[in-house]
Amino acid sequence: MPWLAREGLLGRPRYGIGLDDAGLVPAHRCRYDAGVEVDDSFVGGGPVQVTAMPGGRYASLAFRGTARQLPEAWAALLHEAATTSNLRIDV
Repeated sequence: MPWLAREGLLGRPRYGIGLDDAGLVPAHRCRYDAGVEVDDSFVGGGPVQVTAMPGGRYASLAFRGTARQLPEAWAALLHEAATTSNLRIDV
């Protein structure tokens, strides 16, 4: 949050992208990208990289809670995506 404030990005849409299945990969090896929507003119630096999410349909979940509640939220998102939205789940 301090970095977002310094960069004037508070209030922008934020994204969290889990890159590994915590049910298959040990927690200490799980990778996660945290992102925030920026203007095209934004320049990253240091540990901050600018990338573009490919267009398409994505399953998403608004989440407020603790890290301990993430597995349950993730399972609910996957179940919903797999059973009702006709989305393919890439792992």
